[in-house]
Amino acid sequence: MLHRQGGGVTGFVAEVFNLYWSNHDVQIDYFLIDYLTELAYRHIDEFKMAVDSLPVTNPAFYETERHLNEPKDEYTDIKRIMTENDFLRLQWRKQYTEKDAKGRETVYGYLFKGKDI
Repeated sequence: MLHRQGGGVTGFVAEVFNLYWSNHDVQIDYFLIDYLTELAYRHIDEFKMAVDSLPVTNPAFYETERHLNEPKDEYTDIKRIMTENDFLRLQWRKQYTEKDAKGRETVYGYLFKGKDI
């Protein structure tokens, strides 16, 4: 393992990146940092303990995105979602509308306007 004693995760990641970029001009994968995080989690006990001690946040991070184009009045979980989550997920490939085909305000339209829940 490349990890130096006392270097922690940042030392590990820095060393891997330095070794990689000293031999390559192109990043092999968009998710390289994710792979390094996984390796650090599996092999650096302090990092694993730090990650495992974090509280669960944003439990509906992915759930909300599926409902953004639904009529607001038909989506009954909007208050729960907004109180339990600090961040909501949007996809750049998807188009969100403020009103549906029948002219009803969507969850996205409601949130976009910043109305109080």
